[in-house]
Amino acid sequence: MMTRYLRLLTSWLALSSATVIWNGNFNDYSTSTDLDTWSFSNRGGEWQTYIYGNKVSTNKASTWMALDPSYKNPADGQSRQGIRVRITGDSAWNGQTMMRTELIPELSQGGLQAQVQTGVRYYSWSMKQSSTNTLDSTSNHQLVFFEAHFADIQYGGPCGAKLCFNQVNGQQTPLWSTDFTPETWFNFALMVDYTNKQVALYQSTGSNAMTQVVAPVATSVSASDWHMGHLRLDGGSPTYPQDLYYSGANIADALTQIQTGTNPTPTSNAPTGNNPTSNPTSNPTSNPTSNPTSNPTSNPTSNNNPTQGTTCIQQCINQCGSAGVQACDCSSGSPKVTCRGGGNQGSGTNPNDCNHLGYCADVCGSGNVKSCTCVGASLVPECASASMMAVSMMAILAMIFVLL
Repeated sequence: MMTRYLRLLTSWLALSSATVIWNGNFNDYSTSTDLDTWSFSNRGGEWQTYIYGNKVSTNKASTWMALDPSYKNPADGQSRQGIRVRITGDSAWNGQTMMRTELIPELSQGGLQAQVQTGVRYYSWSMKQSSTNTLDSTSNHQLVFFEAHFADIQYGGPCGAKLCFNQVNGQQTPLWSTDFTPETWFNFALMVDYTNKQVALYQSTGSNAMTQVVAPVATSVSASDWHMGHLRLDGGSPTYPQDLYYSGANIADALTQIQTGTNPTPTSNAPTGNNPTSNPTSNPTSNPTSNPTSNPTSNPTSNNNPTQGTTCIQQCINQCGSAGVQACDCSSGSPKVTCRGGGNQGSGTNPNDCNHLGYCADVCGSGNVKSCTCVGASLVPECASASMMAVSMMAILAMIFVLL
């Protein structure tokens, strides 16, 4: 039992020192059809969703992607739902011979793309396959990868019947592999050092804390789109459905572990407007030497806003009302708040846009927010110091030792 509590302490401390720059936990979407509304002229939400089988003109993103609470890692208490991505023999995108259903983070406003593609960043997610519609090991399945293919998670092909980490320096030989056991959630964090051109990999299963399985290794790191989903290099065979499940994706400046707790209240902040009516002009490929062909120019919004009661965060919201909160400092006994100038910022009781202060509480934990600041159109949470949390947690652990 003590091992479990020590593992939770380690996870909590790791989380407290991390700032989540982009969150792709699907909490912004109410239904699967919200995924259909993204286009290059109608950006918004957490994900770009334009890569899917479109040789049938009536196909949409929701033809191949579905959201449901049962599709997430049950250990992840910060995500309301997960996503199932499906390919069949009819999943060719834009006439290609590859079968594709993929998502790309929507990073296009307020300098978010520049914030992500600099320094040391951790790309985290959970994934599984079920015991039905499993992947065939004869095809090469590219599951999570960068457009420039400097670090991939793949299955089949050069990996055999294994889930593997390869394409580092363009090499097909895996640096790490494991059995892709159906109905098992695999958690990953890929460290990308954009300055020193290195990558490293962390991994676990279920609710276990991730540990490093590949030490930092030099590779041709470049700023390119990050893809999550299913790209199969096979020309359309086999034709039967093959499903993958993802949840809890985020990009942070430090390692973030699986966060337990109460699931957030359902909200929707998907893009609005007409569904995409034409194919995008940006055509990602699976070429390991290709560079991204488009630089997004707008920013996602996040709407993780579970009830905060009378906490510091809620007091800031209440003080500013419809003007909106610019910054909320919770480091002292009473909140210090700077209000925004109004405009389309939402109300004190139902904040939207940059006022989703519940997002900061999601990242840091309720009651552990030091400050929550709106920079451009993105929230930047600052959590209480790891040392302060360590004191509190060590006191709790001491009590546990006494009780045992």
